[in-house]
Amino acid sequence: MLDLMAYVILPVYTVLFAHGYNWITENFTVLANWFDRKAAFVGWALLVGIYFAVTLGRLIQWLRAGRWAKVLLVVDLASLAVAVCLPYLPKEFPSEAELHVGFSFLTAILLGVQLLWITGRFCYLRKGGWIRYYGVLAVICLLGVILVRSIGHVSSLVEVFFSIATVLFSHRLYRCMAAEVTKKRNDS
Repeated sequence: MLDLMAYVILPVYTVLFAHGYNWITENFTVLANWFDRKAAFVGWALLVGIYFAVTLGRLIQWLRAGRWAKVLLVVDLASLAVAVCLPYLPKEFPSEAELHVGFSFLTAILLGVQLLWITGRFCYLRKGGWIRYYGVLAVICLLGVILVRSIGHVSSLVEVFFSIATVLFSHRLYRCMAAEVTKKRNDS
């Protein structure tokens, strides 16, 4: 089921959510609040939140990443929920719009921190392979920064790229770790 989520449902839903709108000038928040797509936005956020809760939660458990990693995951998911619930209508609700932007940014930063920590723990326990995994994570971050700087703001293109890239990256870590856990169980 997680394979289906990572390789089909989330990428397709993400692209379809932004489909038909300008990926450079608009972003997910604008689509949700100005183009009456709030239900689709909430659905996307629920799918993404559930996916990361399951995959990162299991990785944290398997890697024995510690209590702070669990707390960070819960805070990240709560930040996503708050960002989705707050409207982005700067003219009508300027304070809520600012909070929405802040929580959206916090959600992405916390996800990045979690992926960095989990990747480090994963590579440490495997005794290698860190260049490959950190290299992919660095490329994701670098391309995201290049996109934001070249466009001038967080657009749908950035959100589509970051969402799909982090889902696929975390799923790769998940699959590798699941294979190792299964192998250890079979060897026991």
